[in-house]
Amino acid sequence: DAAASTSLAGAAFAIARDEGWTALFLGWAPTLAGYCYYGLTVYPGYEYFSRLLNRAVAPAAANEFHAAIVLLSGALATLVACVGVCPAEALRIRVVADPRRFGNDGLAAMAARVAAEEGGYGVLYNGLRPLVVRQVIFGMVKFFFFDSLADAIFAAAPALEATAASRLGVSTVAGLIAGSASSLISQPADAVLSRVNARGGSYPVLTAAGDIWADAGPAGFYRGALARCAWSGLVISGQFAIYDVLKSALSVAGPDLALHLDLAL
Repeated sequence: DAAASTSLAGAAFAIARDEGWTALFLGWAPTLAGYCYYGLTVYPGYEYFSRLLNRAVAPAAANEFHAAIVLLSGALATLVACVGVCPAEALRIRVVADPRRFGNDGLAAMAARVAAEEGGYGVLYNGLRPLVVRQVIFGMVKFFFFDSLADAIFAAAPALEATAASRLGVSTVAGLIAGSASSLISQPADAVLSRVNARGGSYPVLTAAGDIWADAGPAGFYRGALARCAWSGLVISGQFAIYDVLKSALSVAGPDLALHLDLAL
């Protein structure tokens, strides 16, 4: 309900007042499953494709095509991640749109209920096209912003590379900005995806986009953008931070990853 509140905090309090605080946590199970799968596939995938593409071009051209390699690596890694994120996202949107339908169902029971009531498990992939568009844009911008910001910060303050704590701080800040920027840029595709899945997944993508435009014009594609930017900024910042913490905890450095990927390739 776009008219219910004009701010992120106001919307949260309105939901809590009308539906209870637990309503803010609807869909937590598919959200957790989707983001875990995303994190487990997109970051190793990015490292793998980045290394693969760097090896595919001449060493002298690697710096020249660095931005293109970052963008393409992010896109390819995100495509792999979409395989698991799509059904999780479809379940999350259905749970939020109609929580009474699922009651206390677990993740597997939710998927089984949707399959039984809507014609098979394939309906969980009906929103794949807008999801791929959203996630590929999101992934490309995220990795590009993170890579560019981290490099700029270290170039401006080389001393920050000296300790694990300072590197973690840089990753956290760069991840926060990258997550927020990528969320804002991919918001129109997210609006279409939400409309498709809220209607049961059988809603044509172009029809959904046309209806959003007819209802509210261009602004309709950016409803909820602030909440999504805040959420994505925190999540992506946390993912990059965890990635750095694990590398430090396991004493894995950049050269170690490069050597492992060289052997893998």
